Amino acid sequence: MKKTVLLTRPLAMNAEDQVRFRAQGYERFYEIPLCEIKQLPITEAIKRKINAAEWIFFTSQAPVASVLAVIEKGQRPLIAVIGKKTGEKLNMFAYKVRL
Repeated sequence: MKKTVLLTRPLAMNAEDQVRFRAQGYERFYEIPLCEIKQLPITEAIKRKINAAEWIFFTSQAPVASVLAVIEKGQRPLIAVIGKKTGEKLNMFAYKVRL
């Protein structure tokens, strides 16, 4: 029987996971997106809160680009993350993860 894994993330997010699972001997993938990541607008009030924060704690890589885009010039909040991929996403924007 072929080793099989079910991937429930949005389809565009599965390529890296497939590579990792293939390396572990998985041969078949079922891709059934059971969740959707929908970016919500960042209002002026939210921008003010982002820029007032000493720390930003990301639990997903999804909002990284939009949050970093509204940080005012000269501001460098401390940043913590959950997950290696989220940390790698921050590194793409030249931000150092503190935790």
